[in-house]
Amino acid sequence: MAGRVTMEFQHLWLAVSLFIFIVFLLSQTNVFRQALSETVTSWKSRILFAAVFSMIGILGTYWGIRTDDGIINSRSVGVIVGGIIGGPFVGLCVGVITGVHRMFFPDTFTAMASGIITILQGTAAGLLSSFIKSRHRMWPWAFGIGFLFESLHMMFLFLFAGPPERVLHFVQVLAPSMITNNSIAIGLFIGMLERSMKQREIDLSNAAKSTFRTVHLILNVLKSGVSGASAKNVTQIIASSIPGLSWAAILAAGKVQAMTVNEGETGEALTAEIERWSRLPENEIPEELGIMAVPVSGNSVFVDQVLVRKSGAHTFSGFEKELITGMKGILEMVIEFDRLKKQASMMSLAEIKMLQAQINPHFLFNAINTISYYCRSDSLMARQLLLNLGDYYRQNLSSPDSMIPLSEEINHIRAYVSIEQARFGNRLSVEYHLLPCDIHIPPLLLQPLVENAIRHGVLPRSDGGTVKIGVISLPRYYRMYVQDNGVGMTKTMLSSLLKEQPERKSIGLINVHQRLLSIYGKASGLHIQSQVNKGTVVFFLIPKNGKEVSYD
Repeated sequence: MAGRVTMEFQHLWLAVSLFIFIVFLLSQTNVFRQALSETVTSWKSRILFAAVFSMIGILGTYWGIRTDDGIINSRSVGVIVGGIIGGPFVGLCVGVITGVHRMFFPDTFTAMASGIITILQGTAAGLLSSFIKSRHRMWPWAFGIGFLFESLHMMFLFLFAGPPERVLHFVQVLAPSMITNNSIAIGLFIGMLERSMKQREIDLSNAAKSTFRTVHLILNVLKSGVSGASAKNVTQIIASSIPGLSWAAILAAGKVQAMTVNEGETGEALTAEIERWSRLPENEIPEELGIMAVPVSGNSVFVDQVLVRKSGAHTFSGFEKELITGMKGILEMVIEFDRLKKQASMMSLAEIKMLQAQINPHFLFNAINTISYYCRSDSLMARQLLLNLGDYYRQNLSSPDSMIPLSEEINHIRAYVSIEQARFGNRLSVEYHLLPCDIHIPPLLLQPLVENAIRHGVLPRSDGGTVKIGVISLPRYYRMYVQDNGVGMTKTMLSSLLKEQPERKSIGLINVHQRLLSIYGKASGLHIQSQVNKGTVVFFLIPKNGKEVSYD
């Protein structure tokens, strides 16, 4: 008896070992790994699973041990595993295909009963698929279901097969080996697929960590743009991120700009060799050299090509090729960002120059007329006004590309205000509420606001008004404001004041607003409050630490 059972175990495990080999091959494919983590699979995958596991189930019948009453087999392994992996549709298909086959081949007194039980096993396994896939560890549940289904298999034989005495004898022969072997095999199958899936997840997680770390390092190095120093740092990052690299080099115009060598000799010979390879088309570089050349688009004078080489005769894996290509993409992005930043800087500079050149001819003519008037009545006043006019235009035409002291901006405003006060007399009053502090601001921030307050706020009133220019110290910021008690604005005018409009002739306010946003962040910019016939307040924040303004 013991020898017979041992032989049955050995025979079944020979079949199971072949199945395990098949499942091992299947576990290396994405479609089977993904099936364990997905509750809904594609129809293409379902048809594939149905075909594969039906074949495994039928082979389990043929590779079984034939007895007078039936077959000691591993058929249920393919049926139950197929249902668990593929779900209800696959379980039903595999159960029907394998079960119908068993009903007719080979012909034994348990053939019809075994076929019906096989259909039930596949259907039940498919219905339990979602439940098993939701478990943290699937293989113990698969083992338990295999043990339960095979035990029920033996019980159902009494319902569907022939005389109870004959069934009892048959069950006594096949139950120990089939229940034990098949349930273990089902647990092993699911465990192997589960292990493969989790190992794949670990590999992907490690690859993602490595990739993000590399990207973070490169972006940190390139945050100030692409330069000779940053190019050297990039080659160091590339050389340390990919195992087995002999060297990494960055070239521009066929010349090595930066290079990091992990293995081998450095010097002019290696540099000349790299430059020679860089001139070859990528498809002409022998693959056995382990060299990868990646062109970098853009107009950078520091980089237009990345070359890397693997040590020995090693070739680059798909992941390594994608990583290097991704680094090339980052370089191109930074180069493009540098170009756009320089372009934006040049546009901003051009707008400031436009603002400086936006000299109102009426202001100039009126200033000359005013000075001419004082030449006849008050020569000293005329002289002072000429000096103020000169100071005003000197400041207007000075270099706009650096920060200036607040005191310099205030002097510019005083020169402008003195001419306007000489012209309008008591209709214009200006008050200064300043702090004794050393504040540096971009040029032409306050002057356009003061000019706007005088021209559009105070002077339209018949009796004129007062303009107040001040600085308030807050815990983290300086609040600078220009306030008038002029005609004010409606809500409609206020809402459109800082919106870009192509037909707008004056760029004063919008230029100040956009420069504040670009220098001090999105929370900065001009803030305007106004009421009709009561006046307007325009203010902005300058951070004391020189960094961006944040939302409080």
